[in-house]
Formats: sequence, C-alpha cells, structure tokens
Amino acid sequence: MQTFHFNAFNGSATPDPTGTELEDVVDAKCNAMRYVAEILTEKASKRQGCDDLRVEVTDDSGLILFTVIASIIDAPAMGAKTD
Repeated sequence: MQTFHFNAFNGSATPDPTGTELEDVVDAKCNAMRYVAEILTEKASKRQGCDDLRVEVTDDSGLILFTVIASIIDAPAMGAKTD
C-alpha cells in the first residue's frame, strides 16, 4: 500500500495532509477523478463558480505524480451574447 495526497486548487488551496492509502497509482487516478467529480458536483449544487479546478496527487515526499484538471472555457460566441 502507498499513501497518496489529493491537493485541490480552486481559487484557494485545499491540501491533504493525511493522505489516503491505496494499492497503486491506478487506484489513485480513479480516486482523483471521483474527488474532482465530488468538488464539481458540490460547487454546481451551490451555483458557485468553478471555472478551473486542479487536483495534484503527490506521494508522501510531496512529489507530484499526476494532475487532474477541469476547466470551463467560454467559446468566442459567449462574448457576443447579450442578456
């Protein structure tokens, strides 16, 4: 088992000081995707802005193993819209 830390960045940093013990990096990637989905669902239900979200997954030494990024990018047509 290895310990993985899931550190979220969405306007402010939300570090994961304790981490989660998982079998391997494949399990960590699946957990990271679920974590991103949870954050996005929570933000959407509260109608909070969430244009950019980043989750960095590190090992116990702080080495970044991979990053999951969710972004909303407005198309140029959005600038022409009037409400």
